Amino acid sequence: MTKLWLGRLLLDKTLTLEEYEDIPQPRLELHTHVMYKNAQVGLVLGMGIIGPIVGAIKGRSLASAVQYSIKGGKIGAGIMVPLAPVMTEFFIRGNEFDRIYDRAFRIR
Repeated sequence: MTKLWLGRLLLDKTLTLEEYEDIPQPRLELHTHVMYKNAQVGLVLGMGIIGPIVGAIKGRSLASAVQYSIKGGKIGAGIMVPLAPVMTEFFIRGNEFDRIYDRAFRIR
């Protein structure tokens, strides 16, 4: 993983075409991207949808909904992040290096 990719991901740095094409480890970048997105999905589902609904049903109060929302976010991220490598390997299983590189390039 290059510092260019991390700068683009975290700091919204603009890259030149040559910097975009420099992907020494495309498989690692693909894994990192899927893990990042899985954490986001787990947090949104846990904190924004499932947690508040469960809290409202079980506790019937706003405080209970907030408490279950936080708990749901932790559980959602805890489930989705470990699934990221499994999902990624299942998706890219049997693909040649060029397809994995192309996918990592398009994600950038």
